[in-house]
Amino acid sequence: MESIEIVKHMLSNEAHAVEQRDPSGSTLLHAAAGTRNRHLCALLLEEYHANPDVVDQNGNTPLHRCQTRDGGVRVAEMLLKHCSSLVDRPDGLGKTALYLACEKGNEDMVKTLLSNGQARHDIPGPGKCTPLIAAIKLVAQQSRKIPIVELLLLHGADPNIADADGRTAVITAKNAGLAGEEIKNMLSLFPPKRRSAATISFIRSSGNERKTSNSGYTI
Repeated sequence: MESIEIVKHMLSNEAHAVEQRDPSGSTLLHAAAGTRNRHLCALLLEEYHANPDVVDQNGNTPLHRCQTRDGGVRVAEMLLKHCSSLVDRPDGLGKTALYLACEKGNEDMVKTLLSNGQARHDIPGPGKCTPLIAAIKLVAQQSRKIPIVELLLLHGADPNIADADGRTAVITAKNAGLAGEEIKNMLSLFPPKRRSAATISFIRSSGNERKTSNSGYTI
């Protein structure tokens, strides 16, 4: 609690300190989120009305800064309560909080962002890599993270969306080591999504019926 007392003293002597930034563009809320200090985050958000919708020089919001291999969920919930739009905000590399949680293998965070935060699972990160593909890549290193793949699929993640190199979730699963077969079986339970009649009609009327969509479907 010592850090809270220090911040209180700082803010009592300098009213605008909550808005000030360090050389990296970080605010006090960035710093608090980065240490997953929920008490300090609560103080800044609720008593000093710190703005959670801020980015540092790397495009990180406080929600990005609380992403770790484990933990940070309570801070994330608090930030989303004050600014729900943060959930789909990409950082400077194009990574959303969900992408980072999948990349790091934080199952509890993935669950929170998908359920409470209602994060979109179709926003690609670097190289058009989806959170689903990022999660499968991690499985090659940590097979115990397979539940994250299932969570994404249960929330509607499309396994047929390809990255910039044309790799879909199925192709990525082939390189997931011993867990690859289990993931491929899991993916087979979620068939390709079908386009609506209106979408198909529009594509055909545009003369693009043989083009492949961003989701990897060909009409």
